[in-house]
Amino acid sequence: MEDAIARLKVRGGIDTGDGGLVYGVAGAARAETDALGEDTGYFLGLGYDRLVGERFTVGAEALFHQ
Repeated sequence: MEDAIARLKVRGGIDTGDGGLVYGVAGAARAETDALGEDTGYFLGLGYDRLVGERFTVGAEALFHQ
């Protein structure tokens, strides 16, 4: 078996009006490794994206995994 991880994430946020987006995320994750086996859990987080030009964003996200 190869090591693998999969996540399904939902994100919703508030436009700050100046090219920024403050958002929250939630979702489910599944990991499979040779060394540790399989595990399924959830995650929650907060993030911020900033529009850079017309087509790109730069941001940061902090996640809590369980």
